[in-house]
Amino acid sequence: MANRSLHERLQGTWKLESYIAHPAADSTVQRPTYPMTKNVTGLIMYTCDGYMSAQMLMPGQKGFDGSAEPQWAEAGKRSFTYAGPYYITKEGPEEQEVLRHSFELCILPNRVGEIEVRSHRFEEDDQVLVLGGEETTVIKGDVRIPVLRWRRVANNAGAGPPPALPEIKLE
Repeated sequence: MANRSLHERLQGTWKLESYIAHPAADSTVQRPTYPMTKNVTGLIMYTCDGYMSAQMLMPGQKGFDGSAEPQWAEAGKRSFTYAGPYYITKEGPEEQEVLRHSFELCILPNRVGEIEVRSHRFEEDDQVLVLGGEETTVIKGDVRIPVLRWRRVANNAGAGPPPALPEIKLE
């Protein structure tokens, strides 16, 4: 599988398995942390035409009817989403493939327009994609090394919808 291009290897949908922020040498907390809890869930999708979309969500929000500002604020605090083109360039003397994500849309308006390098590696015969792990970033005020582990999901083309969920009434 390694002889395929990065573009080919990325294509598809990946489910988040973990998001861990490891301490950098100058981190104030010298242990791994979980910026969106250990139970964070998410999907990242790479299309064949060069676009990507990432969504992460912290579970546990109480019932939501959208009628009150605090509900919207809580929903925003529990998620991180962005989408846009992705770029792969060959750089350096060894023509290494470099992956960049473009923030064309983002839940954080100050990030719109950014383009960031994403370190990457594949594991388990291209069934696991690990993003991050080489560059430091500031997470919740501390210098950390984020590592996001994604597992390829099964192709859903042609699948039928699941059965309807029973109505659950919250009181």
